[in-house]
Amino acid sequence: MLTLHRTAEGATGRDVQQALQDAGLAHEVVLVADDDAPATLVDDDLVLKDKEAILARLAELVAERDEWHKYGSDACYCNEDGEIE
Repeated sequence: MLTLHRTAEGATGRDVQQALQDAGLAHEVVLVADDDAPATLVDDDLVLKDKEAILARLAELVAERDEWHKYGSDACYCNEDGEIE
Protein backbone atom coordinates (compact mmCIF):
# COMPACT_ATOMS: atom_id res chain seq x y z
CA MET A 1 0.00 0.00 0.00
CA LEU A 2 1.14 3.54 -0.66
CA THR A 3 2.01 5.65 2.37
CA LEU A 4 2.22 9.42 2.23
CA HIS A 5 4.15 11.14 5.00
CA ARG A 6 3.24 14.81 5.15
CA THR A 7 2.89 17.78 7.45
CA ALA A 8 -0.55 19.09 8.33
CA GLU A 9 0.06 22.43 6.61
CA GLY A 10 2.37 21.51 3.72
CA ALA A 11 1.03 22.42 0.28
CA THR A 12 2.94 19.66 -1.51
CA GLY A 13 1.61 17.00 0.84
CA ARG A 14 -1.90 18.35 0.44
CA ASP A 15 -1.58 18.29 -3.37
CA VAL A 16 -0.20 14.75 -3.38
CA GLN A 17 -2.92 13.54 -1.02
CA GLN A 18 -5.55 15.07 -3.30
CA ALA A 19 -3.96 13.38 -6.32
CA LEU A 20 -4.07 10.03 -4.49
CA GLN A 21 -7.73 10.53 -3.65
CA ASP A 22 -8.61 11.65 -7.18
CA ALA A 23 -6.85 8.60 -8.62
CA GLY A 24 -8.68 6.29 -6.24
CA LEU A 25 -5.44 4.60 -5.19
CA ALA A 26 -5.40 2.87 -1.80
CA HIS A 27 -3.13 4.79 0.53
CA GLU A 28 -2.41 5.73 4.09
CA VAL A 29 -1.52 9.24 5.26
CA VAL A 30 0.89 9.75 8.15
CA LEU A 31 1.07 13.28 9.55
CA VAL A 32 4.53 14.25 10.76
CA ALA A 33 5.26 16.98 13.29
CA ASP A 34 8.45 18.31 11.64
CA ASP A 35 7.30 21.31 9.58
CA ASP A 36 10.53 21.13 7.53
CA ALA A 37 9.97 17.50 6.47
CA PRO A 38 9.26 17.09 2.77
CA ALA A 39 6.19 15.22 1.61
CA THR A 40 7.35 11.63 1.09
CA LEU A 41 5.62 8.82 -0.76
CA VAL A 42 6.61 5.28 0.17
CA ASP A 43 5.70 2.54 -2.32
CA ASP A 44 7.21 -0.71 -1.02
CA ASP A 45 10.98 -0.11 -1.34
CA LEU A 46 10.57 3.06 -3.43
CA VAL A 47 10.81 6.33 -1.48
CA LEU A 48 10.04 9.56 -3.34
CA LYS A 49 10.42 13.09 -1.93
CA ASP A 50 10.15 15.22 -5.06
CA LYS A 51 6.62 16.35 -5.98
CA GLU A 52 7.12 15.81 -9.71
CA ALA A 53 8.56 12.33 -9.12
CA ILE A 54 5.67 11.46 -6.82
CA LEU A 55 3.06 12.62 -9.33
CA ALA A 56 4.86 10.76 -12.13
CA ARG A 57 4.76 7.56 -10.04
CA LEU A 58 1.06 8.04 -9.39
CA ALA A 59 0.48 8.44 -13.14
CA GLU A 60 2.38 5.16 -13.71
CA LEU A 61 0.25 3.38 -11.13
CA VAL A 62 -2.99 4.71 -12.62
CA ALA A 63 -1.89 3.59 -16.10
CA GLU A 64 -1.00 0.14 -14.75
CA ARG A 65 -4.34 -0.11 -12.95
CA ASP A 66 -6.24 0.98 -16.07
CA GLU A 67 -4.37 -1.60 -18.18
CA TRP A 68 -5.19 -4.28 -15.60
CA HIS A 69 -8.88 -3.33 -15.67
CA LYS A 70 -8.92 -3.25 -19.46
CA TYR A 71 -7.86 -6.86 -19.74
CA GLY A 72 -9.45 -8.04 -16.51
CA SER A 73 -12.75 -8.97 -18.15
CA ASP A 74 -13.69 -11.46 -20.82
CA ALA A 75 -14.29 -8.66 -23.35
CA CYS A 76 -12.33 -8.35 -26.57
CA TYR A 77 -10.60 -5.10 -27.48
CA CYS A 78 -9.71 -4.09 -31.01
CA ASN A 79 -7.51 -1.26 -32.20
CA GLU A 80 -8.37 1.15 -35.02
CA ASP A 81 -7.36 -1.45 -37.64
CA GLY A 82 -9.70 -4.06 -36.19
CA GLU A 83 -6.88 -6.15 -34.77
CA ILE A 84 -7.40 -7.73 -31.38
CA GLU A 85 -5.21 -6.22 -28.67
